[in-house]
Amino acid sequence: YTSLYTSLSTEYDLVFDNPTALAQPFPSGAEQLRGQSRADVELERAEKVTLHGLPVLSNSLGVVHSEQMFDLAGSLRLEPNPQRPGDWQLINGTQLDLQGVGVLQPQGAAWVGELPAGGTAPLEFDLALAGADWQTERAAAPETAATATPGVTHLRALVEFAENQRAPGEWRLVAWTRQALAGLSIAPRAAQQRYATVVVAHLRPGELPPRERDRASRAEVAVLLKTMNALWHRSQGEPFELQIDAPRVPSPAAQPRP
Repeated sequence: YTSLYTSLSTEYDLVFDNPTALAQPFPSGAEQLRGQSRADVELERAEKVTLHGLPVLSNSLGVVHSEQMFDLAGSLRLEPNPQRPGDWQLINGTQLDLQGVGVLQPQGAAWVGELPAGGTAPLEFDLALAGADWQTERAAAPETAATATPGVTHLRALVEFAENQRAPGEWRLVAWTRQALAGLSIAPRAAQQRYATVVVAHLRPGELPPRERDRASRAEVAVLLKTMNALWHRSQGEPFELQIDAPRVPSPAAQPRP
C-alpha cells in the first residue's frame, strides 16, 4: 500500500520494475471534496509497469494498492540447532534486516526480536502463545504499539491479522522491516518518505482442507450458459431450441486421489 500526500495538487506516476506488477488506486469514496472530480488513470505494461496520472488534491491523501514479485536474495528457513539437539534455529538468508520477529506453531510461540540479514537465532518455544515477553516487545516498538504514534507507520493491525490467520498445523514467522523495498519509483519524488513492511513466512505449511467436489464444473457452467442464452432469445421473441446434455459426473472410483 502506498500513500501519497501533497500540499499542492499533483499527478503522480508509479513505475514498477517487475513486469508482473499490478496497481490500482483506492476509491475516493461517494462524497467528493470541493474541487475534486473523477479522473481516469492508465496502467501501462511495457518493459516496466507504470500507473500514469494518479491525481492527488492539495492537502489530501491518495492511496494505491499494488502487488509485485520481490526477490529476497535468499530465504527464511528452519534448521536443526547443532548446539541443542532436538531444537530448531531460524536462518535469515534474505537481504532484509527484520524487527519484531516471532515464530508461531501449534504448540507454542518463540520470540526472536531483531534478526539482521544473514543472521541466525535459536528458537525457544513457550507453550503460551504470544506470552508476556511477546506482548511487551510488541508494545515497545512504535510501529506495533497499541496506540499509533504521529509520524510513524502503524503496523499493529496487519501484524495481528498475520498472527491470527494461520492454517492448522502451520509454522509461521511474522516480522516487519523499516527498509525500503526496491522495485518501485514514484515521480515526482516526495521530499519526505517513510517505509514499513510486514513480513510473513510460511516456515512449515499447514494441513490442507478435505477434498471437495467442484461446485461449478465445466459441464454445469455450459448448461447455465445455454439456459441463459435461450431465455434471452425468448425475451426477444425469437425461436430457439434448447438442447441440454446432462453433465457427466465421474464415479468415485474414477476420481483422482489427492
